[in-house]
Amino acid sequence: MAFDEHDIVTRFVFGRHNIKKRENHYGISEIIVQPEAFEPERKRNDLSVSKISDLKLGSDERSIWFIGKFVEQERQAGGNPSNLYGRADLSIFQIRDLTLEVVPAEPPPRHANIKNFPPSSTATDSESFQIQQKLADCAEGFLGIEVVPEISHILSEDVIVKAEFSEDSFLN
Repeated sequence: MAFDEHDIVTRFVFGRHNIKKRENHYGISEIIVQPEAFEPERKRNDLSVSKISDLKLGSDERSIWFIGKFVEQERQAGGNPSNLYGRADLSIFQIRDLTLEVVPAEPPPRHANIKNFPPSSTATDSESFQIQQKLADCAEGFLGIEVVPEISHILSEDVIVKAEFSEDSFLN
């Protein structure tokens, strides 16, 4: 799985405080992704994303949310009880423009990591937060609660990507 600058990845957002809906000053509702949604994992100093270019281009939202629920179930099986609240879509160009890199990291299918965040230290936390803020500003946000039909049982649906994930035990 290689990436070019036009590819799109999504960061699945766990925790309702990291993504919210608000009305802008024109009275139009918009989804706001918080910088904390892009906080790198401390030990590895990277950020988990999933490649969705083909699904987004084909308007296959159900498959994108299927992947998100897959990730949620995997996290919960590993002891992390947080629920999927939304997602934040970014182009590879937007990520690379911040001197970050996207590196394939399968399994699971379509998984990748955003790397090259500044090393974690008190001196660089501000720099890292500025990058998180820029990622949040560029991201196109989506809330899971706005998906119709709702997604609580999407793992049992027959979506296009299901075959990619069929080797995993919880889908068998």
